[in-house]
Parts: sequence; structure tokens; C-alpha cells
Amino acid sequence: MRTLYGLLPTRALTGLLLLLTLLMTLLAAGCGPEGAEVVAPETPIPSSLAAPTEVVVATVAGRPITIRELDMRDHPTAVNQRGDVLTAFSLLPARGEEIRLAPGFWPQGLNGRTVVGYPGVVPQDCPLPFALDVGSGERTALAFPDGWDAGVPRDVNEAGRVVGWLGRRNAASTCEVAFQQAVIWWKGAAELLPALEPGDYTVAEAISPRGAVAGVSGTRAVVWEEGQVRPVGPEGVYISYARDVNASGTVVGFAQPELGGRHVAFAWEDGVTTLLPSVGAASFARAVNDRGMIVGTSVGPDENEHAVLWYRGELIDLGTLGGDRSEARAVNEAGEIVGWAEDGEGVLRPVVWRVGG
Repeated sequence: MRTLYGLLPTRALTGLLLLLTLLMTLLAAGCGPEGAEVVAPETPIPSSLAAPTEVVVATVAGRPITIRELDMRDHPTAVNQRGDVLTAFSLLPARGEEIRLAPGFWPQGLNGRTVVGYPGVVPQDCPLPFALDVGSGERTALAFPDGWDAGVPRDVNEAGRVVGWLGRRNAASTCEVAFQQAVIWWKGAAELLPALEPGDYTVAEAISPRGAVAGVSGTRAVVWEEGQVRPVGPEGVYISYARDVNASGTVVGFAQPELGGRHVAFAWEDGVTTLLPSVGAASFARAVNDRGMIVGTSVGPDENEHAVLWYRGELIDLGTLGGDRSEARAVNEAGEIVGWAEDGEGVLRPVVWRVGG
């Protein structure tokens, strides 16, 4: 295992991590309708992560969906088109040994060349946005406009456009971010993205190959295109959140219809919102590829998390390594889905599911 430092020494993150956790975690909401049989992609899906130890856990129109444990320590959070897998602390190339990015760097997203994130900081200091070249270890500070105290990049597309948020801290001695605004970094500049309503906090979560940005403004899931913002997802809900957007403009996320309710996953395209089915009581859509494969989590009747795939109106439970729980976090164009799954002894293992043969 290699170690790639490239940034500052690791220090404890206190208030910031709590803030990010709170921002990314909403209360649960109901479930949607059921659909028809899943239709597999018309052509075989190539794989950069295939291995003979894969185990079939489901089928898609006669084609297997396999699961394989990854040779890395931590739970995957992202995967690029080459099959490189990112966690909160490391990068596992599609071919090669794990690269530890910490101490010194908290990665958030990646493309084929770059990991974006922020250095480890002491509690009184706020995070600042950086891009890290994985090949050379060189880090580059992203533009940081005057008047802002914090910045976190969340995603980067293949063109090198980075999205995330900038923040202003309050008067506390530790870094407590009091206001956030969505931002896109491109060609050395930072462009603030507009809010739906004046005073809304805004966060950009993901950017598509064509530059559409998904995120949240106030309590509404939104998409930004060509500098304009529009709400997406179900209307009249208590809160909604957009987590990803693909090249065709499909936005996926989840909503809470009412305070204290359960999550419902949704997909939005061309002004039409579709509520996605659940294996039980609640569902979360977290990522979508350009094939229309949507992945995320659904809470079953047993109240356990189940990694799921939505494809052409159907829901597939992706299974586990023998335990009761699993979670899917990201999917690439090859149909490689990364996340974690529980084994028969109750240990959560990093895994990749592969759709098709």
C-alpha cells in the first residue's frame, strides 16, 4: 500500500464534520410505486473491476449482478469511469495498490486525473478547497474569493469543473460555518451559483459531464444550468435534496414529504418527477449514470439498509456478503457500483457490484 501525502498533517475535525454529517442526513420518508420487469442493457457492460471471486447476488433479465469485496480498508464513496474507487481516506486504482490520501487530505470527489477535497485542519481553522493530482501528488489551491472563510469541493467532472460550497464562519473560536453558498470552480475562478430565494443556504453536490449541477437551495432540491437555478423533484414536500445529475439531465435524490416522515427517492427529468419504489419503508437515490442506472439505499421492513439499483422502472436488491445490510454510493458508465456490504459476522466490507457480463 502506498501513501500519498501532498498536503497538510492530519488534525482532528470537530464542528465541521458534524455540520457535514447533519447536512447530508435527512429524516426518512415513504415509498413509491412498483414497476415492471427490469430490462438489461442491450450490450454487455465492460468492467475494470471484474475478478474471479465475484459472487452472483441478483440477475437483470438473465444477466448476473455480482458482488466482490474490495482490497481496501475503508468504505467507497465514489468511482470514476476507469474504475478507480475513492474513500474518505484513500484511492484504489482499477489496477494497482491502494493509495492512502490521509493524513493530510479529506477527499470528496474524483475524475480520471484529479481528486478534490480539503486539507486536514485544526479545529479553529476552516477547510479550504484543493485539487490533488494523484499521479504527481501536486496539490493546487482552488480560488477563494474575499469575504469567505471556508470552502469544500464536492465533485469534479472530466472537463475539470469542480463544484461544492463556500462558507462564512460565525464568531466562535472553532470553525463553525454559519452560511454556505454553492460554487463552481473553473479555469482558476470561482463562480457563486444563485439561490432560489434570497438568503437560502445552497450546496452543490454533483456536476454532470455537460456541466449541469445538482444540489440544494434552502429546503429544495435544485439543478443549476447555464447559471440559472430551478427546483426539481416532488413539490409540496417538507425538504428535498438532489444528489446527482447525468449527461441527459436526469437528477436523482430524496425527499421528506412531511416532518417526521420517511424518505422517498426520486428521479427528475424534463420537469417530470418519478417516485422510485422501495424494498420497504424508505429509499434514498444517491447516484445515476448516463445509462439511466440509479443506485442508492432502501430501508426494508426489517429496518436494515439495502443497497439497491433502479433501472427502467424496476428495483433490484443488490444483496450483501452474507449479512443483513448494504449501501450503494456511486456508479460509473461500466455499471460498476461501489459501496459497502455486511458479511456473515456483521462486519461492513467495501465492495463493488458489477451489472452484466
